[in-house]
Amino acid sequence: VSQSRYSKHHSIFSGGKKLNTRGITEATLDVSGETVVIFGNHWPSQNNPVAHRVDAAKLLEKLADAKKGDLILAMGDFNVIAHDSPYPFSYLSNFTDSEAEARKIRTDIHPGTQYSRGEWSSLDEIFIHRNSSLKADFNTYKIIMNDFQMERDPKTGMMAPKRFNIKSGDGYSDHLPVGLEFTRYFIVTGK
Repeated sequence: VSQSRYSKHHSIFSGGKKLNTRGITEATLDVSGETVVIFGNHWPSQNNPVAHRVDAAKLLEKLADAKKGDLILAMGDFNVIAHDSPYPFSYLSNFTDSEAEARKIRTDIHPGTQYSRGEWSSLDEIFIHRNSSLKADFNTYKIIMNDFQMERDPKTGMMAPKRFNIKSGDGYSDHLPVGLEFTRYFIVTGK
């Protein structure tokens, strides 16, 4: 049983100007008597300068550092790719990247959450703030991939996420959700 205690939207600013983009949504929940703080993220896309994602990372770090809770999470579509420079995730020094930790101990994890131009990338993440007392079981990390979510890419022949088609109502999303178990909870993020 969970109850919302608090929620707020935080706009992202760059160079003193509010970006016309999605911000960060913060929610504090009471889950069976434990405080869970979640920062929902959908950072500026790859069509925006890397500096906008760096500014989002700096804001997220500042917001999360000010929070207390049994579990403090940042999750969602971060739109960060490996060759972003400067690398936005380097500004999340007080967070643990659950996918990176899981890949250290397991080799059976799907190559990514989003497929574009013949390559997989992990745009969707779950980060755990160091002030969290509930611990993650990184052996349970998964990129969730069901048959109904997938279709064959006609260009490469690879199986890829089946994008949602607004006209037909068919499909799911161009991203795959990720999940992770904590001491007593299973957390999923995805579109």
